[in-house]
Amino acid sequence: MSGMPFDAAVIGGGPAGCSAAITLAQRGAHVVMLEAGGYPAHKVCGDFLSPECITLLEQLGAANAIRALGPVPITTVELTAPSGARWESSLPGTAWGISRGALDAALAAHARQSGVDVRKQATVTDVQGSLDTGFTLAVRGAEPVRARVVIAAHGKRSALDRVLARPFLERRQSFVAL
Repeated sequence: MSGMPFDAAVIGGGPAGCSAAITLAQRGAHVVMLEAGGYPAHKVCGDFLSPECITLLEQLGAANAIRALGPVPITTVELTAPSGARWESSLPGTAWGISRGALDAALAAHARQSGVDVRKQATVTDVQGSLDTGFTLAVRGAEPVRARVVIAAHGKRSALDRVLARPFLERRQSFVAL
């Protein structure tokens, strides 16, 4: 597979994609990260980083950049039922409340500083190849991208999942993320 432009292509530039791209780049890999949208992108999901996430941000070297954005410390959780009943508990550590858009933008900037080729408005429409021969990613409106490996961090049930006919699309999921 000599002549392969990238060691890894990461599809998706949210927290998972940025974390994967940063980790690989910090270990010397030549990485491209393809994000279909731009930064900041405000999303319904997010705005809460558990104490474990903060530890991971420290390991990535991105925690100070996130701290500089002024996240709100969160130390308790409260659940309230429609009846008005409520339950409150302390978290096992301090969590952060921060805009998902600000988080994504800061992580993408840290990825770029770590040597990742960050490409915005880069919608991957198809992936072809194998671990033996490498992969070619079709990118809407741009030249194809070649990489030795591909990491899919684009979110479950995306248009790309439908193109690739991913089997999990046919199964109902009983899980809800909070």
